[in-house]
Amino acid sequence: MTSIDPILGATPPDGSQWVPSPGFLLRRHRILNTMRDLPERMEMLEIGCGAGAMLADFAALGHTCTAVETSPGARADAASFHADNPSITILGETRPEWRERFDCVASFEVLEHIEEDEAALREWMAYLRPGGYLVLSVPAGPQRWDASDEWAGHIRRYTRDGLASLVKSCGAEVQRVETYGWPLANILAPIRARSKARAIMDSSIAARTADSGIERSAERRLLPILRSFPGRVAMRSFYALQAATSGTDLGPGYLLLARKVAD
Repeated sequence: MTSIDPILGATPPDGSQWVPSPGFLLRRHRILNTMRDLPERMEMLEIGCGAGAMLADFAALGHTCTAVETSPGARADAASFHADNPSITILGETRPEWRERFDCVASFEVLEHIEEDEAALREWMAYLRPGGYLVLSVPAGPQRWDASDEWAGHIRRYTRDGLASLVKSCGAEVQRVETYGWPLANILAPIRARSKARAIMDSSIAARTADSGIERSAERRLLPILRSFPGRVAMRSFYALQAATSGTDLGPGYLLLARKVAD
């Protein structure tokens, strides 16, 4: 079974392109906080699982997980990550027979890549049972747009009200919207943007979108620092800071919890 560090999450297998970035760890911390309020042993669907790190956390909580990942590279990493876990299934596309099958649909940093986001969200909501949960994260604040968004193949960043209105229009009752990431993600954003600005000219939008969930060359250099004792203490401090400011709009990402309205 995949080992899970309480601070740094699941350990990727040897050869994986993916390693945990500070942004991922900050988001993971708030996602797990949200999951504590949901029922135990749900049947979950994650749309766009990337290398599959969150699946390890969901399975450890007792949930049965199906995941969809369209990027062949990310899907291969996820399959390697969870090859020995029978509670996790990873596929390359959704299935029409999934209508009202799942207790929870989760998707993190995916919706902003999709041109027709409302149509995509309606499709995801169709996979939920009435009363099922939607857990969703997206980049926050159109004014924060930078080269990292362009590199990743983002189409938009969301406002709090815009995200809530979109989810409501697709048949869900929004239970809460919070921000995550402040202040560490805010500090790192300009550094990441400068790095990605240099990479934009070297690949297509489609290629950048496919790689955005697993390309972690800069983060790999940070990993020894994150694993060190000072790094672990620092991450604990940043987790506390983002929790204290989750009700503001200071962070660069939104995390939403909603529930499908019963017919």
